[in-house]
Amino acid sequence: MSKRKSSQSNVWHSQKSQNGTSSSSQSNHVKENNKDNLDDCINKCVRYILFRAGTNPNITRQELIKNILPNSSKHFNEIFERAETILKQVYGYHLELAESSSSTKLFTVTSSIPYNKVLDDKDTCDKFPILDILILSHIFMMDGVCNENSLVDFLGSLKISYNKKHKLFGDVNEYINKSMIKSKLLTLELNNHEHKLYSWGSRASVSVKKMDILKFVAKMYNKEPKDWNKQYMLAQEENDE
Repeated sequence: MSKRKSSQSNVWHSQKSQNGTSSSSQSNHVKENNKDNLDDCINKCVRYILFRAGTNPNITRQELIKNILPNSSKHFNEIFERAETILKQVYGYHLELAESSSSTKLFTVTSSIPYNKVLDDKDTCDKFPILDILILSHIFMMDGVCNENSLVDFLGSLKISYNKKHKLFGDVNEYINKSMIKSKLLTLELNNHEHKLYSWGSRASVSVKKMDILKFVAKMYNKEPKDWNKQYMLAQEENDE
């Protein structure tokens, strides 16, 4: 009888241990899924703000929750703060609180790159035309591909009009979509919605060093190239080839 009880007790103990291990495993799995979901929401928030900034730089809290965070509103503050950090550190955008009331918050997107500092970068201008560098830099920092709205907004934040003649750069629209494409500095593709997508062309890939671009961007923001880990690794890989 004692042996049977002992045997039964061992079985129960084993089952409890397995259940404990299973519960712990499930808990870790849930945590990992929650982290992945949170990271996904942050990336969606960044992409949405970049896209909206190209047409209307004013964005409300309600708009963000409705369009990209309907199931994550309780985590809005954390998602928004981390998205704001990415926008500032990677893309050079600030989210300024323009209006605030008990019912709404309105944010406006502004650029943190000093316009005069860009145009006064003589070191870079000696190697490549500054407009080429600006465009290639933006595409590089956007993980190698950017849409037309993103590019237009980026240039607009530097007071470089895309659809009007600029006093230094002339017809920017024509220069990008004809000269830079023809000279193989840029590659232009259309996505499923017929939207323009720009990436580095074959000439840019062989004549422009990613590390030079990253150093240029770092200089604009008073940072070090290593502050952008992903881009720095890509630039290092190119140097090691």
